[in-house]
Amino acid sequence: MDLITQLKIFEGTKEYQKYIGYYRNGRFQVYKDHLGYPTIGYGHLIKKGESFPNGLTDEEAEALLIKDIAIA
Repeated sequence: MDLITQLKIFEGTKEYQKYIGYYRNGRFQVYKDHLGYPTIGYGHLIKKGESFPNGLTDEEAEALLIKDIAIA
């Protein structure tokens, strides 16, 4: 299993996020992580100046995950 797939499972698959309400209307929505920080997609911590009022598509969420991996 590749790293991206492992992280998607660890952070919560789309199906799980749909179940708990973080994925609605075909888009990932902003939620607060276990420490109360605003987060979106597959565990992306929203930084100052970032805004996702319309959520993220599946493709945008995966692209953001890949970007986060690259800077980790």
